[in-house]
Amino acid sequence: MSVEAVVSLSAAWMAHSPALLAFGGDSAIELVSAVVVYWRFRSVWHETSERLAARITGGLLFTLAVYVALIATVALFGHREVRPSYLGIVVLIVAAIASTVKNRRKK
Repeated sequence: MSVEAVVSLSAAWMAHSPALLAFGGDSAIELVSAVVVYWRFRSVWHETSERLAARITGGLLFTLAVYVALIATVALFGHREVRPSYLGIVVLIVAAIASTVKNRRKK
């Protein structure tokens, strides 16, 4: 997940791609959310940490949504041209294959 986030965000930066940014941002949020959940279960104050964990994760998702919407709007109005990204295509193909394999193993 860490590699996916770093490579996707790097490819999004190079290509100015809102779609890759959303994909990489989602991976980064999943990673940070996993850390928050781990911290929450290790915490002594369960009720307080539960609320804080929910706020952190919700804030991260909201921030990603706002940022992607802004970048997509800027790209839509032509202020920043989206370039093709072969690295992004490779990352998406590898992620799709890995997800399919992972889901088949769960069954």
